[in-house]
Amino acid sequence: MFKKLFEFILPARSSFVIEEIDPIRNVVVLEDKQFGIRAEVNIGNKELKTAKIAGPYCVVLHYKDGTSKKARFMK
Repeated sequence: MFKKLFEFILPARSSFVIEEIDPIRNVVVLEDKQFGIRAEVNIGNKELKTAKIAGPYCVVLHYKDGTSKKARFMK
């Protein structure tokens, strides 16, 4: 409950949004709506359940087997 309240009061600051999840190429496509910059993050060999922006230049990938991976982009 406190986590949801904290996320509501102080949301993650990122101008990137998840534009597309491409299972054929195994990438998550992210786009900065302010500047029009696109970035791709490799999913890997596992089947992806969800992807969520975790902060500036960081995305969390949740897989169907219960594991998760934090990936940075725009290094």
